[in-house]
Amino acid sequence: MALSTNVQLMFCNFFVTWTLVMTNEILHLDTGVVVNDNITKNVRVRRQVHRDMVGFNIEQKYDILQRHNILRSKSQQWDTELEKLAYSWAQQCKFVHSSNRKNVAGYSYVGENLYAGTGEFDPASVVQAWYDEITDYDYNTQACTGVCGHYTQVVWASSQALGCSVKYCNYLEGASEFGFNSGYNYVCHYAPGGNYRGQRPFIKGKACSQCPEETEFCVRHMCAQQPQLGSGSHWIQNSKSHLGLLFLSVVTLQLLQVK
Repeated sequence: MALSTNVQLMFCNFFVTWTLVMTNEILHLDTGVVVNDNITKNVRVRRQVHRDMVGFNIEQKYDILQRHNILRSKSQQWDTELEKLAYSWAQQCKFVHSSNRKNVAGYSYVGENLYAGTGEFDPASVVQAWYDEITDYDYNTQACTGVCGHYTQVVWASSQALGCSVKYCNYLEGASEFGFNSGYNYVCHYAPGGNYRGQRPFIKGKACSQCPEETEFCVRHMCAQQPQLGSGSHWIQNSKSHLGLLFLSVVTLQLLQVK
């Protein structure tokens, strides 16, 4: 597959963007975004990313997944294979889109959103920034007046699996053209990948009115594979373990009080 690079620079208060276009019968629009430190203001400190982290912690994964699901029509599940794929690419410290996203992690194609920045940030706020590209997207005409690829991938209905990771890079290749050399390399992978030319990211209509067979449950007005959001995900499994320990501790305490 031939790969051409269309460079689009947008200068404003918040970001600089470039777009990579894979020339083929099917066009996948991938966008990398640099957000300045304005996005880090007034965020919850305990959710912020810091330099010593290796990937995201359980709370951050929860926030990333929940923010996606708040913004979508179909719920997503956290996929540890996609997380590993995102981790592997983030570790490369290259602020460009990965080329090996076909027939990986059990999917024919994997979508990708990127973020790079110098300051500590809230991962869920970046997801919101990607979604906010909705202002440049016309659902009816499918026209984009700015950068829309992050938004359409975030809400792409058939992308039911998500995995993200992050790495602080002392040297982040490709970032120098945006004015910095070191920073965070934040990668999210989506499967099946979206952003097909000529297709809308979702079908408008009554909530849960067109759920496919594989997402038979309607949870919080979203099509879902499980009767509760994220019940098959890594963080829910950990949360259940923590809840079990908490229950055991309470029972033990009550028995001690009885004695």
